[in-house]
Amino acid sequence: MNPETPAIAILEERGLLPEGGAELIRYSIALPALAGDAPGIRRINRFYAAVSRRFLRELRKKQLPRQTAAHAAALRRNCTYVPPEYRLSCTVTHNDGICLSILRETWVCDSGGIRRVRAADLWDMRTGWPLSPADFLPQGTHVKNSIARLVAVQAGRRCAAEPYLKGLRPRKIRRKIAPDGCFIRHGTLTVFFNPGTLAPPAAGVLEFPLLSTERPPES
Repeated sequence: MNPETPAIAILEERGLLPEGGAELIRYSIALPALAGDAPGIRRINRFYAAVSRRFLRELRKKQLPRQTAAHAAALRRNCTYVPPEYRLSCTVTHNDGICLSILRETWVCDSGGIRRVRAADLWDMRTGWPLSPADFLPQGTHVKNSIARLVAVQAGRRCAAEPYLKGLRPRKIRRKIAPDGCFIRHGTLTVFFNPGTLAPPAAGVLEFPLLSTERPPES
């Protein structure tokens, strides 16, 4: 790791909605905050502050009215209302002072079980601008086609242990690659697919390591 690599703290917040009154929603937020005042660092921190605000706004606008109605229905039926829990968490998977990789996961825990959706962020910490898988592939590579072929090969090798991967073709895989579906872990660029994307939801998040990464060229 670069000795000048900024420290990263995980800021946690827990709360209830609405504030005061009946407890209808529980939530928790854990997002990164990078130390430093460089323009790139400030830009990344502003992004995660906006992610936190958007998460709470969605809870208030969409989920709170639904849970208000569910709470009222439970009272009418003389049933116990169990508030759902919404979690937004993150994991720093790579940080060498130049390239930063962060996984974000949104969890919903309610009477229907636990559901999660993952997103990934790749950053150039010098500028605070996002990186893409294309920054780690040879110039001129068709990114989605290349990723789809690599995933198809691995799916073929894994289908004996994971039969839901049988018969996956690059064309289908290419359509399912998300813009925020790649991260770096242990120096390896990895693509993932959220539950229900390539396989049944019970299969969970599917990960496919693609290639060893190198730092983007110096500015």
